[in-house]
Amino acid sequence: MTAPVASRRWFAAGLTAAYAVVLAFGLAHHEMYSDELQAWLLARDSASPADLFANLKYEGHPALWYLLLMPLTRLTASPVAMQALHLVIASTTVFLVARFAPFNRLQSALFAFGYFPLFQWGLISRSYALSLLLAVVACVFLHDRWRRPVRLGVALFLLSHTSVHGAILALAFLFGLGLDFLLQGRTAVGCSSAALRRVCIAFLLALFGFLLSAAQMLPAPELGVAPTLHFDPELAADRLRLFATVFFFPLGRDFALVNNVPFGFPDLDALYSVPMSCALLAAIVWRCRHRPAPLGMYLCGVFGLLAFFYLLHAGGFNHHGFLLIAFLMLLWSGSALSSPSPPRKMPSPLPRRATSVLLSIFLAVHAFGGVRVLMVDLLRPFSLAKRTAEYLRTERLDSLPMIGQEDYATSPVLAFLEGKPSSMHYARGDRAGSFIRWDPARWEDVTDSKLLSRTAALAARKGAPVVLVLNRPLQLPSERRPEVRPLVSFTGALKHSENFHLYLYDAPAPVPAAPVLGNR
Repeated sequence: MTAPVASRRWFAAGLTAAYAVVLAFGLAHHEMYSDELQAWLLARDSASPADLFANLKYEGHPALWYLLLMPLTRLTASPVAMQALHLVIASTTVFLVARFAPFNRLQSALFAFGYFPLFQWGLISRSYALSLLLAVVACVFLHDRWRRPVRLGVALFLLSHTSVHGAILALAFLFGLGLDFLLQGRTAVGCSSAALRRVCIAFLLALFGFLLSAAQMLPAPELGVAPTLHFDPELAADRLRLFATVFFFPLGRDFALVNNVPFGFPDLDALYSVPMSCALLAAIVWRCRHRPAPLGMYLCGVFGLLAFFYLLHAGGFNHHGFLLIAFLMLLWSGSALSSPSPPRKMPSPLPRRATSVLLSIFLAVHAFGGVRVLMVDLLRPFSLAKRTAEYLRTERLDSLPMIGQEDYATSPVLAFLEGKPSSMHYARGDRAGSFIRWDPARWEDVTDSKLLSRTAALAARKGAPVVLVLNRPLQLPSERRPEVRPLVSFTGALKHSENFHLYLYDAPAPVPAAPVLGNR
């Protein structure tokens, strides 16, 4: 039964406050890692928006998140500001879901503390929280879509600019709304030319947003990105399995794909199967068969995402979670979009009650996974980049030239040095920089011998000792590197690539040759 409006508003405010307190505590104890800090460094070290757009050609992401970060980087050097912005975005999402979504109070609370809203898109500060927020905003606007269509068009325009997955969902929204307009929208809009004009503007705005985002995400020519155009049955089955995996992953064999958190139900691995995915999809289609617009929106989103994972980029769990945003869109839009051919008999309350119970169980499983991973993140450092930067500042080594072997591992240290220095030398690509530039120059395999050779060249150019910032110990024996001495190692991070080993290269100054005296 729907709670009174005032009561629901107070519940939403209370749940949001509780979520914000828990997330703020988690953010205060979460060590940001390279994927989070890459966006901060890009926004910080791009000289202008035009420069930022040029740098994003190597990222595969649209610009909205980076444009929001850019003013923050001009106000403060601390990436904590990014976490504060992320807290506001994630908390706003929880409020809107608790206030407007077709969930009961238990389901709203379980959603808020689920794995994706709490951890993957809450604790980890990336653009995906913005995708979830704008998808939720679009769902809120569905109820009034034909009377005030332009604001929905703006929401979909912005959704397309959060991530490639957000753009796919925006296109799915557009497809579902097109079906809804054909089935019922003309009647709802009426014959007013002004109303039809607003609808056209909204559709064109959303479509333009998608096309603009797609053009912006076209990779730089030298990257040579090519889709998988041939049919690979094994690859197709693996991608189809994702459909079930995102529903049941906290019940699987382990949490290894979720940052090395061990778990243990091997007998439930069958949940991650192609038959389970097909059964789930068939059940959803059957349940929504009388609502073509929401179902069309959902299927467009799901198969669009699966096609992207197959053709271009398999992605990680933070990307696969967009399949669940599509499911949220289906649940939300089911009561808002048209149902032109209702069943002849009124549906029994029993199926509705069973559906609600199943939804609650599903959300409870995700809440269990989210809280568990949050606890592990609190108990163990996610990354040791911040501790490494603190050591460099304390020992006054941050003023020395630095070199890193793996750019993706050592770049976060620069973010925590807060602009001093603003760059380090990356052995991969043999160049200075801060953010990672995903171009062919960094594909070079750099051995320890080559690393030390480039370190010596850097020390000669700078006329100073050089700090080596590595994410693994040097393999060369000490007798082959007498000019390099180990400083300290930081290990135990959940993100294995962000354990750090520091060395100091301090080649002895050359002894001046004795003067040659001529014969007298």
